[in-house]
Amino acid sequence: MSSAGDRVRRRTVRAGGLEVPILEAGSGPLVLCLHGFPDHAASWAGLLDRLAQDGYWAVAPAQRGYWPGGAAPDGSYRASATGQDVLALIEALGRERADLVGHDLGARAAYAAANLDPARVRRLVGMSVPYGPGLRTAWLADGDQQRRSWYMFFFQTALANRPSSSTTSPSSTGCGENGHPATNCRMRSVPRSRKLSAGRES
Repeated sequence: MSSAGDRVRRRTVRAGGLEVPILEAGSGPLVLCLHGFPDHAASWAGLLDRLAQDGYWAVAPAQRGYWPGGAAPDGSYRASATGQDVLALIEALGRERADLVGHDLGARAAYAAANLDPARVRRLVGMSVPYGPGLRTAWLADGDQQRRSWYMFFFQTALANRPSSSTTSPSSTGCGENGHPATNCRMRSVPRSRKLSAGRES
C-alpha cells in the first residue's frame, strides 16, 4: 500500500513573478493549503492526501521566502503581498476560485487574499492566527499571549541574526531537492512539559 507521500506530486508553477514549488494531490475543486513559520509545504502532505481522497485538488505552495530562490521579487513580505501571491496562484492554476486553509502566517496570507478579492475565495479556514485585530490586541495587553509569541519578539533582535552551527534548512538536511519541498520532510518534535486542554496549556 502506498503512503500519502507517494501519492503527492510536486512541480513548479509560475505565479506573480515567482517560480513557486508546489505539492499537489487529487483533482476536483481547488483547495490551497498555506503553511506558516517555521513550516513548509511538506507539512501538509497528509492533509493533501486526505483532501484528494475526498474529491479535492489539494495544493500546498511554498510561501515567498521559504525556498532557495524564492525571495520576494519586490522585497515585500507584508500580508498584502502574500495575499496577492495566493490570488496569483489561483489564477496560475487555471481556476477562478479556491478554498483556502492557512496556518500561522499562512492564515494571514489567506485573510489578505480574501480581503483583496473576496470573489476568488469560496471558503476560508484560519488556524492558529485569528482574523482581525484580536491578535494585535493580545500581543499588547495579554501576558499569556506574549509568552506564547516569544519567538516573534526574539526574531526582531540582533541575536536572532547570528549564525548558529545547529541551524539547518530543508535543503541542507536533504528534505528538498532542486528547490522543491519534499514530502518526506518532518519537523523535529519539541517535547511539551504541560498538557493542552481546550486549546490552553494547563
